[in-house]
Amino acid sequence: MSEMEKVFKPRGIVGYSACCRLGCTGAYDEDDDNFKYREQGIFFFKLFLSGMNYEQNPRVAYVQYESIDYINQNWESEKRIIDEWCRVLGLRDGQYSIEKPETEDKAIAIRFVRPLDLEPIDSDEEEPTLIMAGDKTPTTAAS
Repeated sequence: MSEMEKVFKPRGIVGYSACCRLGCTGAYDEDDDNFKYREQGIFFFKLFLSGMNYEQNPRVAYVQYESIDYINQNWESEKRIIDEWCRVLGLRDGQYSIEKPETEDKAIAIRFVRPLDLEPIDSDEEEPTLIMAGDKTPTTAAS
């Protein structure tokens, strides 16, 4: 079980996609018939580790949520979830910024100061590998 799965699965949050979109993530939400998505707030981080939307050097990741009203009323706690997700990836404060959406038709954006360097995963058994552009030390979501 990856660190991403260990931290976010019990909370009903999908931390990445190994394919394309919610309902076709190739991630742990599809391996468990009893998986329940979080009913309010953040439930899916769109960081594509393989598949048709994979990008080796993303500059941004988007976060899907339920209810802009909930996001507005609970922004600080939802932002802490994003901070935790970034820490699981090995990012530190100052290596990313979070943009709060103004309307429900916009996703939350996580902008990386330097593009990530992601090696694609070949199966759901592999840990995603992350190298911040310019760094030489890889980090896995299990670190």
